Amino acid sequence: RIWVYKRGFVTGVKDSSAELLQYADSLGVTINKPIKVIRREPYDGQTLILVDEKELYVSEKFAENIIVVCKNCAEGRTPGCCF
Repeated sequence: RIWVYKRGFVTGVKDSSAELLQYADSLGVTINKPIKVIRREPYDGQTLILVDEKELYVSEKFAENIIVVCKNCAEGRTPGCCF
């Protein structure tokens, strides 16, 4: 599930295919990168994210394969609190 307005850090991917990893890297969506989910389009699931102060539209498939957790979880203070 994609949480709109969620701020956090990329901690992994669900699909480790070369295609997804290369695409993520080309967008600047890398491990430990701060990210914000701004909007999800209800019609097709297209998702607007903020990475490095750039707004990017990504597909629902891409957004569903990126693991984003809050700062507390990323730092291990309260693991699992954002699920």
